[in-house]
Amino acid sequence: MTRIGVILLIASLLVFAGDVSAFEPLFDARIDYGAGNGPWSVFAADIDGDGHNDLAVANWGSDNVSVLLNNGDGIFQAAVNYGVGYCPLSVVAVDLDGDGDNDLAVANYVSHNVSVLLNNGDGTFQAAVNYGAGGELYSVFAVDLDGDGDNDLAVASYWGNVSVLLNNGDGTFQAAVNYGAGNGPRSVFAVDLDGDGDNDLAVANSHSDNVSVLINLSITTGVDNSPETYLPGSYLLAHNYPNPFNASTTINYQLPIDSDVKLEVYNLLGQKVASLVDEKQRAGYRSVLWDASDVSSGLYFYKLTAGDYTETRRMMLVK
Repeated sequence: MTRIGVILLIASLLVFAGDVSAFEPLFDARIDYGAGNGPWSVFAADIDGDGHNDLAVANWGSDNVSVLLNNGDGIFQAAVNYGVGYCPLSVVAVDLDGDGDNDLAVANYVSHNVSVLLNNGDGTFQAAVNYGAGGELYSVFAVDLDGDGDNDLAVASYWGNVSVLLNNGDGTFQAAVNYGAGNGPRSVFAVDLDGDGDNDLAVANSHSDNVSVLINLSITTGVDNSPETYLPGSYLLAHNYPNPFNASTTINYQLPIDSDVKLEVYNLLGQKVASLVDEKQRAGYRSVLWDASDVSSGLYFYKLTAGDYTETRRMMLVK
C-alpha cells in the first residue's frame, strides 16, 4: 500500500471512531411478556380507554386472544386470555358496536369463522360470538365498507376469496358474502383506491403471485351482493372441522363451475364407508356434515372428485 493509501485509511478510521454516536442503539433491551400458545399476530390500540396503547395477540396454538394492558409507561400487565375459534391467525381492535371503545375481531384459520369480542368498556370482553366466513382464514381488516358509518369486516380466505361481513350497527354481523380473489389469499387491506369516497379491497395472493383489487360498487350502484353472484376461482377441498372429532365433522369444498361431484369416505383398508355426495352441483361453496356415529374410531380418508379435480384428505375419529 502506498504512503497516500495508508494516510487515507488512518483518516477514515479516525472519522469512524469520532462518530460513534451515529451507531448508538435506538431501542432498549427487550422485555418479553407471556401470551398464549403460538402467538401469530399482534395489534395495538387503546383497549381500556386510558389513552395508552394496549396489545391484543392472536394465539394459534391455544385458540385464544391475549390482551395485555399498558400501565402507561410501556410496561404491560399480565396477559388475560379470551377464547375464540380454532387456530386464530389475525386480530384487529376497532369499535364495532358504536359505543366508543375498541372491540376485537379475530380470523380463525381452521374453524372457518370470525370471532367478535365486544368490549365492556374497561378492557375486559364479553364471550366471543362466531360468524361463518370462507375457509381457512388468514387475516381480517375492519373498516366501513357500505357507507353507513360503522365498521364492517373483510377477511382473506385461503380458499381463493374474500369474505365481507356487514355490520348491523350494534356489533352483530350479517351473513358473509364471498368475493373471488386470486389463489391463496393471505392478507387483505381496505382503502379508497378509485377516488370515489368508498373503501375498496386489495388482496395479496401467495400462490398466484398477484394482488387482487376489488372496486367497491355497493354505495353508488346498489349492486346485488347475494352470495350466488360471487363464485370461487378454482376447485378446493378444505380440511374438515373439527379434526380429530367425535361422532360428526363438517367438510367444506368449492366448485368454480357446475360439476359432477362425488364426496366419499374410506377406511385404512381402502373400503368405502360412506358416500356423502353423488350428484351434479352448481358452482359455489358447499358444506357437508358426516355423521360417523355408526363407525368405529380410527383414521379415515375423504375424497372429492369434481370434473377433472381429485383431492383426498385424512381425518381422525375418536370416540
